[in-house]
Amino acid sequence: MVYAHRFSYGLANPVDTQLDHVCRNKLCVNPSHLRPATNKQNQEHKDNQSNSKSGVRGVWWSKRDQRWIGQVTHEGRKHFIGSFDSLEEAAEAARIKRNELFTHNDLDKA
Repeated sequence: MVYAHRFSYGLANPVDTQLDHVCRNKLCVNPSHLRPATNKQNQEHKDNQSNSKSGVRGVWWSKRDQRWIGQVTHEGRKHFIGSFDSLEEAAEAARIKRNELFTHNDLDKA
């Protein structure tokens, strides 16, 4: 048994690796929306924003410090970015750090 998106992509591009949905739609089978990727690259392209209470990836409010905290997880290691007065500052610092660490991070390219 082969997943439809892998079959579709394989017709145009023989590949023996994971496939990354550039469109971020897991049900999409359009070969132009798929690209080969390592597990690491595939995980970096995921949108984890929905898991954040602040609504911003890698940023949360610290009640203890009364500041916004920025942190990025990469390959199982947490990278503390800093604490910030504004959500916007923390969000931009997290975006910059992700672009520094990640190789397949289309979400943060600006």
